[in-house]
Amino acid sequence: MRTESSHWNISNLLSMSRVVLLIPGIYFLLENSEKGNFIFLLLLFIGALTDFLDGYFARRFNQITELGKILDPIADKICIGSVILTLMLLGKLPFWFLLLILIRDVLIFSGGVYVKSSTGKILQSNKAGKWAVAVTLVPIFLSVMIVPSQQMILNIFLLLSSVMLLVSFLLYLKRFFATLKGISS
Repeated sequence: MRTESSHWNISNLLSMSRVVLLIPGIYFLLENSEKGNFIFLLLLFIGALTDFLDGYFARRFNQITELGKILDPIADKICIGSVILTLMLLGKLPFWFLLLILIRDVLIFSGGVYVKSSTGKILQSNKAGKWAVAVTLVPIFLSVMIVPSQQMILNIFLLLSSVMLLVSFLLYLKRFFATLKGISS
């Protein structure tokens, strides 16, 4: 697959826009009002849309760059981690869920840095990781919108999201070791 040499393409700008949208998103989330929650969810939807579109445009216009392979997952990790931290501080999501996401993301990031330094390759985001992020948006949405009497629904989606995060991590580990094994063979 051909890659575009310019780092300033629509795909990378869309990835960066997610982090920019995070700033007003967290502000409105901290407002902890009906209006603030609505604006936060609107910004969350726009951010999720940019996540879909950056990959679409990168493939469609052959604008896959080494920077984009790094920028997209880092933007995801910054956004999801910051939102879940904020929701945990507001008492809307449990600490264990934040801890699961932070540990997973630190391990994936560290593994990616190790693979890059050992092989020169960048492990690109995979579909399981993208699905894990998408499923994680459900508990975020529910934690903002749900009333305490419907806590069981949130708990089910926290469990589902946790399973998806673990599955995507295990698939990442498999790719990590396969990549490292490929250079030692």
